[in-house]
Amino acid sequence: MIKAVIDRLKTGSIQNVIPFGNSDTVPPPPYVCVKPEPGPTYDRLNLRIIVHREQGEQILLEKYIYEELSKLLNLSVWLEKVDGGKFRVMSNGDWFGPYVEESDKSLVMERMFYVPKRL
Repeated sequence: MIKAVIDRLKTGSIQNVIPFGNSDTVPPPPYVCVKPEPGPTYDRLNLRIIVHREQGEQILLEKYIYEELSKLLNLSVWLEKVDGGKFRVMSNGDWFGPYVEESDKSLVMERMFYVPKRL
């Protein structure tokens, strides 16, 4: 499921999309990190989409968070799991940031999406 989301995000303006915790090193900005998290009642899979840009690129960062992610992951887009099952990703409306990531000094914003366990 995460691979399908990553592949979809790679079709956008930032092609460097990585799964959370996949490597000890991170690419230089801009890049996107996809972090799966359990939903509060375990009836959904939350996806924290973490976007990193160079400092000074706040306008580009906000445009990606608010506009581009809405186009890439919307209710009309069905993604396919490895087993052939279909699913879609929904926004829960939460976003965080901007803040500066201490490890690479990038400017970061996050937006929360989810995949329901049942449709």
